[in-house]
Amino acid sequence: MQKLRIPINEFMLNILINNYCLMHRVDCAFSLLPIHLKSGIPLDVVTFNTLIRRLFAQNAVELFKKVVRENICEPDQVMYRTVMNGLSKRGHTQKNYKFAQANGTGKH
Repeated sequence: MQKLRIPINEFMLNILINNYCLMHRVDCAFSLLPIHLKSGIPLDVVTFNTLIRRLFAQNAVELFKKVVRENICEPDQVMYRTVMNGLSKRGHTQKNYKFAQANGTGKH
C-alpha cells in the first residue's frame, strides 16, 4: 500500500482485515495487526468485532477472552452479541448461557 501511495489508516486496515476474513484467510488478517501498531493506529473494537465474527470456525471465544484479559480494547455490545450469536449458530447453547452469565449479559 505504501508503494502505491495508498494512505494507511484505520478504515483501510479494517477493510483489508474484513476482506481477508471473507476469503477465509484469517492468518493474513492477523498479519495486518502489527501494521496497525507500527503505524500508530490503535486496535479498536471494530477490528476485533470483525475478527471474532469471522473466527467462529476456529476459536473466537479465546480471542474475546484475550482482548478482555489484556485490556486490548473495551468490548462493546456488538462484540458481546457477536460472540453470543456465533455460539448460538453453532449449537453451543450451554456455552452461550455460561458466557452470558459470566459477562453480565444474561438477564433473568
